[in-house]
Amino acid sequence: MIYHLRTQIKKIKLLLLILLFAVALPYLYLSFFAHPIADDYSYAYKRSLSGFYKAYEKEYLHWNGRYASNAIVLENPVVHNNLTAYRLAAFSLFIMTFCSFFIFIYVISRKKTKGLYLVIYSLILFLLYVFHMPSLAEGFYWYTGSVSYQLANIMVLLHISMLMLFVRSSYFVNKTIHLVIMFVLLAAVIGSNEVIMLLMLGF
Repeated sequence: MIYHLRTQIKKIKLLLLILLFAVALPYLYLSFFAHPIADDYSYAYKRSLSGFYKAYEKEYLHWNGRYASNAIVLENPVVHNNLTAYRLAAFSLFIMTFCSFFIFIYVISRKKTKGLYLVIYSLILFLLYVFHMPSLAEGFYWYTGSVSYQLANIMVLLHISMLMLFVRSSYFVNKTIHLVIMFVLLAAVIGSNEVIMLLMLGF
């Protein structure tokens, strides 16, 4: 009886996992139809006109002060006429978002959530997050917006996960490396956009 029940639960978990993947796959597939627009071209023009360092300096001192995201924005694949890289950036952000939820759930559950349950919970959170985004196009498929905001969101989750591990004295490799990763993530988040900087300050 118990064996039969366990078999049924395992089948339900697998079915749920397949269904969740089926819902998530179209979002990944749509990444390969992303196309540059708006600020993608303006930043690429600035980068091409005066070179990376001059453009970076001008953006930092005279426009927005985003020392982390500006560096990535100015290396827009449009500069190199690489549409494939542009689309892979969107695809990668979806994968990284899922992975950040995966790590976060693993950490907050004190490493007790494992296996299929961990993947299922991560997929559910990922899909809820995607469903409730105000603008999915700007959040993932638009390079300039996604690397300024969504990449910062990913780093916030990773930083909080690392912080919780640190409080529990559970270090990644060792205490020093763990602290360095935490500070790098924090610095990158703060330098990505003003909204996330204020949220982190509040946190």
